[in-house]
Amino acid sequence: MELTGKKIFGITGDIASGKTFTCNKLVKIATKKKIKLQILSVDDIRRNILSKSKKQKHIDLRKLLIKKLKLKKIDKKYAFINLLEISNRIFGNVNNMKFFRSQVNKEIYLIIKNHILKTKDIIILEWAFLIEDGFINLTNGNVIFIKCHKRQRLKRLKNTDLPRSNLRKRLQVQRNFKKTKNEIIKFQKKTGKGALIIFDSTKNPDNNKYTQLFNKIINTFDNKIHKI
Repeated sequence: MELTGKKIFGITGDIASGKTFTCNKLVKIATKKKIKLQILSVDDIRRNILSKSKKQKHIDLRKLLIKKLKLKKIDKKYAFINLLEISNRIFGNVNNMKFFRSQVNKEIYLIIKNHILKTKDIIILEWAFLIEDGFINLTNGNVIFIKCHKRQRLKRLKNTDLPRSNLRKRLQVQRNFKKTKNEIIKFQKKTGKGALIIFDSTKNPDNNKYTQLFNKIINTFDNKIHKI
């Protein structure tokens, strides 16, 4: 199942860099221009698999995670998982993270790939760990990196409801900008495809900046854009 020719960009960046905000801006611009654009959030797909889906294969997957990671059972019938608990188990624990990724990421990967193959729309795949989890393979090497100064990100994180200990663990897992950029370029050179767009959100860009970003995305694709 080839993704060649599909109009897709991955969007990544540090925690609280403004990925979701940027995605929402891109959707508004696309709607105004009558261009079909979808946002696929890896986090939303992951949450659905772990705490909402009633598909048997997802129930079986959750049971395996509960057993291997020694998680509390919060639901006997569907084996739903507490998201905060599993985050505490995997972030900062190399072995637990490796096992989690080996089991969950392949299901997320399959869901996303099947969705991409069925649509002609532009797709923005949002995930903080786009590179670390290998999802760059789904983007044809097209990546938007949202860059944001650490002070600004920490200021934004003060408004989150995640415990500080959990945030610290997440920050430790992610690569820094330089390493992430090098990984993206390495992938692009190896595959001979892809575009890298770096977008700085530190100073809260105005609408013109987001429109410029949108235009860069559109200009990357040679094929005709699917309009509404």
